[in-house]
Amino acid sequence: MAKDTKKSSQRSKRSNIQAFALTVLLLLLVVQTAILWRNGTLPNLLSTIAPSLSVPGTSRSGGSLKLGAPTPSPTPTRLKQGKETYFISKGGSANEPTFSALTLDPHEPGRGQQQSIIVPLTSLSSIRSVNAIFVTDTKTRTIPLRLTDGTNLNGTWQMTWTVDDTLLYTYIIKIVAESENGATAVSEIGIRRPAP
Repeated sequence: MAKDTKKSSQRSKRSNIQAFALTVLLLLLVVQTAILWRNGTLPNLLSTIAPSLSVPGTSRSGGSLKLGAPTPSPTPTRLKQGKETYFISKGGSANEPTFSALTLDPHEPGRGQQQSIIVPLTSLSSIRSVNAIFVTDTKTRTIPLRLTDGTNLNGTWQMTWTVDDTLLYTYIIKIVAESENGATAVSEIGIRRPAP
């Protein structure tokens, strides 16, 4: 009986050593895979083995895969590229300034790019000020427009700004026009609105 207990104890020790060695090898494999992925070697190796394989977070450039920025999740709504004009039909009091359109150039600028806003306005009383309020992913800012063509009664107001935030999920523009008689008109374009 002592022999059986001794053999069982030896088998148990051997099994524990094998399990420990296997765990250490598995941990080393995970660490090595993470290192290869981070420096781009693993995506290149995968593309060599299976050229049709698409590896998330990478892009093909000059025959090799490059790690890129991850795709935002959920994927933002795609917008028309280039210049875009929104036509505005807004009823209000006769004293309020009246918007007819809002032109964005470009429609979907990236962070660090410039965007021009053009707004034609008419009013029975001279327009005192026009401001654009931008609501983006993490910021809200107010930027004044200036009269570039026509008069304070019937003219085109414009501004150019450098986009300093992302517009992936929230991209709202409010135009606020105030006339000398104190009447205020607001027009809001919700290009991208956050999910409720």
